[in-house]
Amino acid sequence: MENVTVIHHDWTTDFDISWYKFDAINSKVHGRFMKALGLKLDGSWPLDDGAYNTITKDLKKHFENNIRTRFIITGHSLGGALAILFPVVLALHEQVGVLKRLIGVYTFGQPKVGDTKFGKFMDEMLESYGVKYYICL
Repeated sequence: MENVTVIHHDWTTDFDISWYKFDAINSKVHGRFMKALGLKLDGSWPLDDGAYNTITKDLKKHFENNIRTRFIITGHSLGGALAILFPVVLALHEQVGVLKRLIGVYTFGQPKVGDTKFGKFMDEMLESYGVKYYICL
């Protein structure tokens, strides 16, 4: 049997320091993290693919048959960055039905995802929906 070495390149996403400008909240967010969620280079969101749309669609489908279901988002490192960005993008797309079912966001070793204005918007948005946010460094 042959030895196979698998190299993960998620760390390269952490080191790309390009920024995406969120005009709606006058702030900047790590561009590569947004791209990982599915943001296109022109600033639009694909209609049928990408992590954000796929997860949102799957959650809504699940909620149709499970009216009391609530959920928690968690992630480590790059996954932590995506975990906290997901509910912010939900808020910007006015996905209130999904946000109302979100209990909390738990991240571990999460890198910085945005500037101070973004952080303030994120904190206010999570508080307004009663979503708990825990970050473990």
